[in-house]
Order: sequence, then structure tokens, then C-alpha cells
Amino acid sequence: CVRYLYKVIQFCPYLSKRRQYFFKGSILCVRLSKERGNKTLCPPALANLIYPGIISISMSFSNDNDRLKEGVVMTKEKHAVKRYSGWAAGIIILASLLVLMASGSFPQGLSRQKTIIDEWGAVQTPAPPELTPVTVDPADTAFLVLDIQQSTCNAQQRPRCVESVPRISRFLEQARSMNVMVAHSLTPAGSVEDILAGVEPAPGEPVVRSSVDKFYNTDLEKILRDRGIKTVIIAGTAANGAVLHTATGAAMRGLKVIVPVDLMSADLYAEQYTAWHLVNAPGTRRQTTLTRSDLIEWKK
Repeated sequence: CVRYLYKVIQFCPYLSKRRQYFFKGSILCVRLSKERGNKTLCPPALANLIYPGIISISMSFSNDNDRLKEGVVMTKEKHAVKRYSGWAAGIIILASLLVLMASGSFPQGLSRQKTIIDEWGAVQTPAPPELTPVTVDPADTAFLVLDIQQSTCNAQQRPRCVESVPRISRFLEQARSMNVMVAHSLTPAGSVEDILAGVEPAPGEPVVRSSVDKFYNTDLEKILRDRGIKTVIIAGTAANGAVLHTATGAAMRGLKVIVPVDLMSADLYAEQYTAWHLVNAPGTRRQTTLTRSDLIEWKK
């Protein structure tokens, strides 16, 4: 900062109409042009207060057509500058720093560091995860259908969800034909009547209501444990909401998680991010398999 304060020091004569500054312990000698006579000036004294190692400084400036043509020499005595002088210097330093901050004159190293927002366009899309064929045991597998309701799955808000409903409906029929346990979920504001046709609950199929993590404040974990469930297949919307967080909750509880990517929905980027997260992020990567609904086989 001392290096940059030199610029601001040049403005010191403008801070007061008085041209003479007396500091106990500092003797200031200024040689000015012959036509203007001798005067005293404050910047070297200020520089000496800021950085005691500076004992001489050479500079030039213009004020009322006055121009400093020769060097300024300053000598220090042993005694310290009075306390009020230190306060004055501190105020000037603070003002100088504010000027530098406002003008953006700080060194590059002190400027704001780049964040992921600044480098957003430089991010390269990772390679797509592989979809793995899986074979599951109907006896210990549950199919979870999450938040397929009017408020979250409609053509205006989430058209990709509407497109996924026929695929979820076909897989739901397969699961029921294999006597696989099926459970449904709703958002906190949803009701069973809001669930879309084709994926509505059958008699006896449990429905839980929660936010994005369907294990939170519900009986879902108990329901699955009571049925001896070891694997959950998760479908629904939003991919980056209920699917992601319920899959994470299941994995954290030691369940194997299978996510058919054609049965989850959001916008394209959210689906892509969710697929990547599930098989790469701590908490889910060791328990989760990405697949497609037609790559799931049922153990006979």
C-alpha cells in the first residue's frame, strides 16, 4: 500500500490552505523555484510517518502554477512525532485507501479472486455416465413413484415430466405384475387426487408426503424395513429435487438405489446434473446404479 500511497501523497497540499506543517521531531526543507521563494510542503513528512525507512523523496506537482523543481530532503530526529500527528496521518491514510478502492488502483493480487460464476463458460461437460443393465429381486425391491401430481408435472411448468408419465405407467404395471412393492409420494401441498392418471396409487399402496427428501418426517424408512426392502427403484420429478434427495436418503440408509434416467424429469441441465451427481458424489456413488427402464430385468 505504501507504494500506491505515493500517488495520493501528491494531493496533500490541497487538504489545507496552510502551506506550512510543523511536526516535532521532523525538519522539512523544500527548495522551490527561485521566482517563488522558499516554502514548506507536507508529503515527505507524511511519507516519513507512513514508512520511517523513507528519508528522502523526489516528486513534482502543480498547484496554483507552483512547480516543485528540486528534491525534498528530510531528516529525522530521535524524538517521536506527537500523537495527534499520528492520528492525522492515519486519517489521511484511510482516505487514501478509500480513494484507491474507489478508483480500482489496487494491485491485481489484492483484487477479487475469480469464482465458479466468473469461470462458468470455461467449464467442460464431463463424459456421460454409463447406463448399466440390472437384474433385481422382486421380493426385496420397491418402486418409488415421486411427486407425479398436477402442480409439479404439467405441460407449462415441466413438459418433460408429462412426456415421462407413459413410461412410468408401463414400468409401474410391470412392477405390480411381479408383486413388487410400490410406494408413492406427494409434495407438502399435494393430495392423492392430484396424482396423474396412469400412475395413481392402487389400493394398499402407501403414500407419503414431504419435501424433496421423502424420508424426512415420514414413515417411508419404516415401511421399507418392515417389508425387508434392500433395493429401491426411483422414478419421478423433479430429478434434482425429490429424485436426487430421496436417492441420497436411501443410499445413506444402506439401500441399493437404481435410477432409470428415462423415468426422472426436470429440465435438461437438471437431469444431466442429477445423473452425474448420483454416480460421482459422496453419499450416493457407491450405492447407486444408473440405468434405463428397458434395461431392468426381474429375477424369476
